[in-house]
Amino acid sequence: MKLAYLVHDLADPAVQRRLRMLAGSAEIALLGFHRGADPPDRVGGLAPVVLGRTGDGRFLQRIAAVARAALAAPGWQQAVAGADVIMARQLETLALAALARRRVAPAARLVFECLDIHRLMLRPGPAGGALRALEGRLLRRCDRLVVSSPAFLSRYFDRVHPAHPPALLGENRVRAAELDPADRADPDRLRATAPPPGPPWRIGWFGVIRCRRSLDLLAGLVRA
Repeated sequence: MKLAYLVHDLADPAVQRRLRMLAGSAEIALLGFHRGADPPDRVGGLAPVVLGRTGDGRFLQRIAAVARAALAAPGWQQAVAGADVIMARQLETLALAALARRRVAPAARLVFECLDIHRLMLRPGPAGGALRALEGRLLRRCDRLVVSSPAFLSRYFDRVHPAHPPALLGENRVRAAELDPADRADPDRLRATAPPPGPPWRIGWFGVIRCRRSLDLLAGLVRA
């Protein structure tokens, strides 16, 4: 089976986790945007097809980058040709995935992997309405929806797009395959080498941090 995987940020560690999860089940063609000055040469052992550069928090710039990638589709869509499944991570790559399926892989199943609901999708004005309409139109072409939290279904997709395709929950968590081989073979070893319970507790939050309420909740947990 061939899987074409289109991602929003080739350097996102979560992309590498998903690739490790998919490894062995399919021949994977990886395509995506990059956020840094230079795209990575390899991601999860794969040489990616670079679609362009985008920026964190620059939604209009990302829309323009998607438009440029769509115009340049003949240069990258051959990587998608012959795919049995096309999976798009986040909305900006779903539009490109739908375009590539129509042109070079009409028999492929289209999967939308949504791991974040951008704040613009929740706005009541024209911009939010236009984005939701685009999302709904693309969802109608999808065969499967993958979410990282059941709340994305109950609080968003079930309300905004009640006719969404069948959903699959793929939580962001460390899986057994990602552990050290010695720890997988001997779970007691992992517990024996862990630091003893008790203070000081250290909690790390890594990623694009832009939710004040989440930060306040985490800080309150630490203080407690």
